Amino acid sequence: MATSLVKHAKLFCRLHTEIYSSNVIFESIKPLRKICHNYPCPVSVNQTLAIRKFSSHAKLEHGEEPVLRPSWKLMGAVCLERPPIVATEMNAIEQNYKDMVQSLEFENSVLSDHEIQLKSERQKMEQKQRGEIDEDEDSGNLLTAQDIEDLAAEELNKFTTANITTEADKIGDKSTSHRKLSENLILLIRKDVGKQKVWMLPHMEHVEGESLRQTAERAALQVGSGAKVTFFGNAPIGFYKYKFPKEVKVQTGAIGAKVFFFRAKVLQGQVSIHKEAVDEHVWVSKEEMKDYLVPAYLESLLKFISLDDVLYSLSH
Repeated sequence: MATSLVKHAKLFCRLHTEIYSSNVIFESIKPLRKICHNYPCPVSVNQTLAIRKFSSHAKLEHGEEPVLRPSWKLMGAVCLERPPIVATEMNAIEQNYKDMVQSLEFENSVLSDHEIQLKSERQKMEQKQRGEIDEDEDSGNLLTAQDIEDLAAEELNKFTTANITTEADKIGDKSTSHRKLSENLILLIRKDVGKQKVWMLPHMEHVEGESLRQTAERAALQVGSGAKVTFFGNAPIGFYKYKFPKEVKVQTGAIGAKVFFFRAKVLQGQVSIHKEAVDEHVWVSKEEMKDYLVPAYLESLLKFISLDDVLYSLSH
């Protein structure tokens, strides 16, 4: 028995280097791992190539098939954003800065044509009151600068700003993008992962022959249409991986999914969600995402969403 184990252990020493680096595990020789580590394993280049060919294609002597390592599924996901439609309210620092800039611009500015005309008409009015100008000789405009200013003030008083609080905001409807008009919204969908329903970005499994961006574009087209959408860049902007539940592992033969995020924005129109492809969906702000996403998934998204907010504020 001992002689047989030593014989098989020596054979394993010739194979163990390739076995560790390949995608094949031979179940029958795994118990000999401890024994083989006590023997030197000189393997030449030609022997290594022969071992690789044998380990990839051959069957074991007693008829057992090699067991392949489980793989990961590649996914392309789209972070579809609806940008702010109206300007956000300024905070205290922004308001103070705006007032300071306007004050400096007013101090350093020159008189406009309207202000020059208004000043000239006031001077003529004073001259009339002193009798220096004959009213019959003054053939001024029928509509003075002051009249124009009064008409403009009257028109301004009639103007009222539109209410940026939409009906969806009032009733708490998150299934439409016509809400929170001053904030950036992101589309989330709810999908089945095993026996659980999980909120995540729209995504699809990668198909051989296409790029990951094309996979993300397919995911965007699957969930909705009717709007002009643009993708930014061909490289992923974020990454996340997760393991499947046991029943999904058995069904798919994969450990889990590696998800590559691509960023896209709605430039025009409103996305019409395909009800047959998506059971539930929401348009949420960055602050609302924590109510839907698992912490690890949320952390992966915030790495590039928060950076995007910083870049947007610097560019404006």
